[in-house]
Amino acid sequence: PRKVQLDSLDMVARYNHYFEQWKNDKLNVAKTDSLREIIWTYAHHLRRYGQPQALAFLDQVAIETSGQIELQAGIGYTRADVLNRPGTNHEVLAHNRALVLHAIKVIPEWQERAYMLLSQIYANAIATTHHAYPKSFKRSDLTAADRLMFNLVINYLERAIAVQKSGAYKTGFSSIKHYNQLIDQFYTFQFTKTDLEAMGLQPGQRVLIDMHPYEWVQDTTTIRPSPSN
Repeated sequence: PRKVQLDSLDMVARYNHYFEQWKNDKLNVAKTDSLREIIWTYAHHLRRYGQPQALAFLDQVAIETSGQIELQAGIGYTRADVLNRPGTNHEVLAHNRALVLHAIKVIPEWQERAYMLLSQIYANAIATTHHAYPKSFKRSDLTAADRLMFNLVINYLERAIAVQKSGAYKTGFSSIKHYNQLIDQFYTFQFTKTDLEAMGLQPGQRVLIDMHPYEWVQDTTTIRPSPSN
């Protein structure tokens, strides 16, 4: 990390400070949590200079914290976050998803941000399939598989909201208002009543997503009530 050249000396100093504190007392949970957060923050700062810089930082941190399960899980999550972009191929998205799911098991207090990232990974899978951003999609361009994926995106945004409302963990990664704005945006791509009837589906039904080109997803989604149109 300290070998990465940055314009921001403050970020370098902050990382070094947290790392030295943690190194002197690895059993201190609070110090581990603080280091995990600064790694995420620093990596996102580096990403502004390009993904290679951020990934180089994470590679070095992974070496320096080898054997530390929670930190390694946090680094994996951060790597998935750094790599998550529209246009990312499905193989990379599948790998990123695996890193996030592992992080949820090891760091339960990151559930909210993890659910948010999973929704982004699945939205980017649709964007990659159509070589376009969701905002430019036309309903007529979407397949049944695409619409099931949009269902899944909304499901994970709703999970993020539920975690935040529960107050069980440190939350507030994003505002509920922002989550709802995203849900409203994606809701426009949901099944119509005619679509559901043609496919023999009902609102509230659970469906496994395992069809082309989303075979890697292997996740279930709840069919949402169809829009009035």
